[in-house]
Amino acid sequence: MRIGVLGTGTVGITLATKLAQLGNEVKMGSRSADNKTAGDWAKANMGHKASHCTFEEAAKFGEMLVLSVHGNAALEVVGAAKPENFKGKVVIDTCNPLEFGPGGVKLFVSNTESLSERIQASVPDAKVVKTLNTVNALLMTDPKRLGEELTVFMAGNDENAKKHVAEFLKKFGWNDIIDLGGLEASRYMEMLLPMLMQLGSMWQHPNFGFRIVRKG
Repeated sequence: MRIGVLGTGTVGITLATKLAQLGNEVKMGSRSADNKTAGDWAKANMGHKASHCTFEEAAKFGEMLVLSVHGNAALEVVGAAKPENFKGKVVIDTCNPLEFGPGGVKLFVSNTESLSERIQASVPDAKVVKTLNTVNALLMTDPKRLGEELTVFMAGNDENAKKHVAEFLKKFGWNDIIDLGGLEASRYMEMLLPMLMQLGSMWQHPNFGFRIVRKG
């Protein structure tokens, strides 16, 4: 499958690497075609079908897209990638609307709207699925890293798109996948981030995740 990954940060690199290792043809998009981080990633994955290009070219190339940038840049990146290139495609959104300031970590959108919903509104013909935003990058593609089963959440308006994304999550090693419903449920997923950031600050590491224990 052809997949465009928009973002060259830790999350983008981690997901792009795993997707390429799984046999997909992956293009990593960035603001410029000569982005060093993207170029180094492509060279490191020359054994797979990996390459790098601009946001627009990656979005045009991918049959499925992964949006993995800082939340405050997400809509700008979608604009740079051109909304028409998202038409009909499944878009995995891993972004979080985090805002850092003197008062600590806050969300720049919450309660009545989510960043995912804003992204969906900017690409109305795409099928946005929120997932993987509640774990650190290493756990995204190695959920058994901590030695116990973890839970991953997802939300989206298109049932077939969520099934498609769930197949990739299972290939990453996720077994406990909870579908929270429509994309409005991404609000609750994003609201978990301030607590996660606080825990990471307290423990000085990000190696933890949710495990939902239920009966019946």
